[in-house]
Amino acid sequence: MNVSYKEGDVFLIPLNDGRYAACQVIFSSQGKFKKIFSFYVASIQETRDFDVGSVEKFDPVVLKKFGKNVRIIFSGNQMILNGDWPIIGSIDLSGEKNEMKIFNYAGGLFNGDDEIGRILVSDYSKYTTMEVCGFDLIQKILMEK
Repeated sequence: MNVSYKEGDVFLIPLNDGRYAACQVIFSSQGKFKKIFSFYVASIQETRDFDVGSVEKFDPVVLKKFGKNVRIIFSGNQMILNGDWPIIGSIDLSGEKNEMKIFNYAGGLFNGDDEIGRILVSDYSKYTTMEVCGFDLIQKILMEK
């Protein structure tokens, strides 16, 4: 099964402890990073039930990755493409969520697929860095919440 997905799609990640992470796709690459996407976690909950229309009311859950606070996770797209992370709806990204598409990749400042500038090493910490997480690491990060 090959599922298509896009920015704004809301999907669930089943966690190993029986809970679910309700997430929204922030960046779905159509170019340079075509097998990568980014998302934020809106809620970690006991059931699969999630009101997609309420996703805008949720601030991104702050997660810990290697001791750093993160609001965005970059991942390979295999789990969403094969339906293991089911899409449950879609809501257009708001202005604030659109700003979450800006990230650092190897010193390049990107807004989605488009490089919008270069940044100094001393400024790296001001931006989200594209660090692609494996699926086991994503489980670990989410289970700690």
